[in-house]
This record gives sequence, structure tokens and C-alpha cells, in this order.
Amino acid sequence: MDYMKYKLIKESVRFIELCQMHVLENGMEIKLYDMMTNIKINFLKDMMETEKTNFFLRGRFFNKINNILRIDSLIHSCHYSKKANV
Repeated sequence: MDYMKYKLIKESVRFIELCQMHVLENGMEIKLYDMMTNIKINFLKDMMETEKTNFFLRGRFFNKINNILRIDSLIHSCHYSKKANV
């Protein structure tokens, strides 16, 4: 079970990182980014909450997941500030 959890987290992290890279390079619209990553980001947030004691998750993925959440917040704040200026 831990192996499946590890694979799912790993693939989710990689997918979100790729999507974020495309958004930041203006290769993907925010709406598409949201549709593609929203479920995976919520999954990662839930995993961080439920697996607080899992040393493997905290050691290997904790920083990556926090970085993903920071970039996601940055993407959305930039998008909404652009909308407000229009």
C-alpha cells in the first residue's frame, strides 16, 4: 500500500510541476491549469494532513509539495491581479 501511495504522490507532483512550468511560460491558460491540477493539489493537501507522521512523506516530498503549493498560490495571485488591472 505504501508503494502505491508513493507512486501516486510522485506522479501527482511531477504532473503538477509540468503544468506549473507551462503556466509560468505562458503556454497554458489558468482555467486549463485549474481543471487539470485542482484534484491533484487537493489530494496532495489531504495526504500531507493525513500522513503527518509518515517519515517518508515528510522527508522526501514535504518540501516539493510545499513548493508546489507556493507556486500555485503565486500563479493564482498573479492571475487575479492581472484581472483586476484590466
